[in-house]
This record gives sequence, C-alpha cells and structure tokens, in this order.
Amino acid sequence: SSGINAEWPLRPGVEEHSAIDNYVKLVKEFSQLPKTITGILKLMPLPLTKLLLKLGCYKKELMKCKKTTASVVRTLTTNKDLQTVFTYCWGDYGTEPENSSFKTQAGLMTHFSGTGGFYPIGGASEIAFNMIPVIERSGGKVLVNARVDKIVTGSNGNVKGVQVTKKGESCIIECPIVVSAAGIMNTCRSLLDSNIVHASPSFMKLFREDCVKPGVGTMSVFLGLNKSGEELNLKRQNTWAFTDSNAAMAGTSCEYFVQDNADTASDKEVPLLFISFPSEKDPNWNNHPERRGKSTVAIVTFAQWKWFEAWEDKPLKRRGDDYERAKKLIGQRMIEQTCQLYPQIEDCIDYIDIGTPVTNNHYISSTKGEIYGLDHNVGRFDAEVSAVLRPETDIPGLYLTGQDVLMCGFTGALMGGALTSCAMLKRDIFTDIWNLRKSAYPYSKKE
Repeated sequence: SSGINAEWPLRPGVEEHSAIDNYVKLVKEFSQLPKTITGILKLMPLPLTKLLLKLGCYKKELMKCKKTTASVVRTLTTNKDLQTVFTYCWGDYGTEPENSSFKTQAGLMTHFSGTGGFYPIGGASEIAFNMIPVIERSGGKVLVNARVDKIVTGSNGNVKGVQVTKKGESCIIECPIVVSAAGIMNTCRSLLDSNIVHASPSFMKLFREDCVKPGVGTMSVFLGLNKSGEELNLKRQNTWAFTDSNAAMAGTSCEYFVQDNADTASDKEVPLLFISFPSEKDPNWNNHPERRGKSTVAIVTFAQWKWFEAWEDKPLKRRGDDYERAKKLIGQRMIEQTCQLYPQIEDCIDYIDIGTPVTNNHYISSTKGEIYGLDHNVGRFDAEVSAVLRPETDIPGLYLTGQDVLMCGFTGALMGGALTSCAMLKRDIFTDIWNLRKSAYPYSKKE
C-alpha cells in the first residue's frame, strides 16, 4: 500500500490513505482463504462434498466468496478515482465489480503485485510449440485440422470415444476416457447428445443456475506499426484506459454497452480499453530481420454479442458489407482513443486487423464471443455450483479441464489441467510438482 499511498496526496476530509491500507489488508485476507477448499470442492467424492457443505464446514470462508467486488470497495471509499484504482483490472477476468467475487479480484491483485505479468518469449504460439514434444515423448499424439464433432457414448451412457471429421470424412477414435477442454457450453451443447446431458444430474443443475453462462464477448484490434518500439517510446506494459471515473465500477452496465447495435454504440466513447505492445514484451522480437524497425499494438474491449450475432453463420472474410461497416465503426473508435493516449503511433499504422465476437467464435470456438469461458460471477463460485463444476463428471469416462474447471487465464487453465490430472490419477500431483521443483532448484538458506 505504501506505493499507492506515495502517489495519492491526502486531501482534507478524505481518508484515501486509510482506504488504501484497508484494501491491501482485505486483498491479502481474501486471497489467503484456505487452499484446501478448492480440493474439497473439486476433488473429493461429490456426495461427501455435499455432506461437508450441509454440515457447515468452511461456512465462514465460503460466505466471503459471495461478497462482490463492488460491495467491498464501496465500504472502503466513495472516491470514484480510488474505486477505479481498486477495480481497474476486472477486465482480466471479464466480470464487472457489481457481479464478480472479491475473492477473484483479490487473487488477481495478489498475482500482479507479487510476480507481475509474464509474456512467452517468441509469442503465444511458443506455448503449444513447446508442449507438443512433451506430449509426443510420452506416447501421445497431437492432431490438427481434424474437427471433433461429438463425444461418442455407448448404450450404457459410458464414453466410447470421439467422432472427428477431416477433409469431409468422419471417423471414430475409440477410447475409454475423454478429457474435454472445449468448455462446458461446447461440451454439453455441441459435443454430447442432448439425452446424455439431460440424464446428468450435475449438468442439469448447472444449466438450471443462471450464473453458469458464457462470459461477455470482446472486440480486438491489432495494429502493425512501421517504426520500432524504441523509436516510438513504447513500453513493455499493459494499460487499462477508462473514459471517466465511473467506467470501471459500471462495467458492462454503462450506457455504451446497453446499446442495441454497433452503429449506435460507435457514436459513443468506448468506456474501457486494454492496450498493450506485444512486440515490446518479446525479447526475441528483433531476432527476426523482417521485424526490425517495426512494432505491434493490441487493443481489446468488451462488446455485446447481439451487435454481431446476425453474422454468426456467415463464412470468414465473406460476411458482407454491413458486417464490415459495423466492425470498422467500433474498431476505428478504439484506434482513435488509443491514439489520443499514444499520439506517436497515429501516423505509423501500416496494418489493421479488427476482430469481433463472431471472429472469436470462429477461431476459438467460443459460444457468444467470449474469451474467458464461463462468466466469473459470484454465483458461479457458490460452493454447491463450484463443487458440481469439477473435473470428473457423472458421465463415466468424461472429464472436464481448462478455464471452466477453475478460472480463466493461462494460469487458471493450467491449474484446471492439474486438478483434472489429480482427478484422473487419483493422486495429489501438486505435491509431485512441488517435490520436482525442489529437486530441480534446490533451495539453500542464506546465513
């Protein structure tokens, strides 16, 4: 809190410094809720988990998870600017302060304050590129350009394999276990037969809860600049930019996001933007001769699915003039606002690529243009809902993994994968990982 306090001059009658200290204390308190709760909710046999919840185990801790970010922040301060500082990064999980759990916000703030952000050297493609050899060394295979059409089940309801299509031909890959990282929406509504889903008490409970729904859609703009980051004085950092002191707390309930279409939305300022310079984060950027003297910008904001859903079934690059006009109206507004903050880039833009929620559906198979999987509202993290939203399903042989099992982001998906491994192997692999780390990087106490 000392760092924030140093930048925040105390004004007469306003206790911002005290609010900052209390906020930091609450962030530490909420982020340190017992980690065993996750293990109980996600890995213990579901009947036993339900019994423990009924008996009131961890009741006090679980009640904290129901507190929204906005309700906690409002108890600390009425200063709109300071509320923005406390909540600015909710866009990193996509649920505005009125609906998100403060525990989620606290976990994110702890992550950023403790270790900062990370960027894969060489870009995001390096993640998959380096994972594939590990999978293949263990006897696995990575297949691409072969769309999974459905998860195949037998007459007894057990998983039998997956049906895939390649070059117009379908085939079934038989296997007793299927792990779906496609998200619960895709798994239940696209990959499983509806009769299997309706016969699953767990899935039916989740879909009866309004809290289990896709996250908000996003718009993205990628710019290519004809000057280097050094020439343009671009920094290796992320920026969340808000048009006023109410935008962060209002989130997707503000006037811009409740517009009926992209045309009327584009008449208004985009209330929040995420702005980053990927080329400046990658230490290997200049190792490629064709990239020297150039740099890149990534801009992201949220967008209503209904603005673009009319073009959902249209083919990529052939969605028509109305679609191109709609996406360019908002995309250009995003660029203009970014240039107001970074005027040095305005005359250096050589390349523009604009993506919409429909674009996200095409490339990452989202359902409403979301990039974070399920919405991270308070209800999703309710103890009973969280317990059902677990790696092992009640369909024999089917497991879930990825963002929806735990929470969004690279780390969230990674931990979701680790939880799924625990469930499949009936083993605490977190202890295995910790022991492996200790053996690989021995710690010696300094005298």
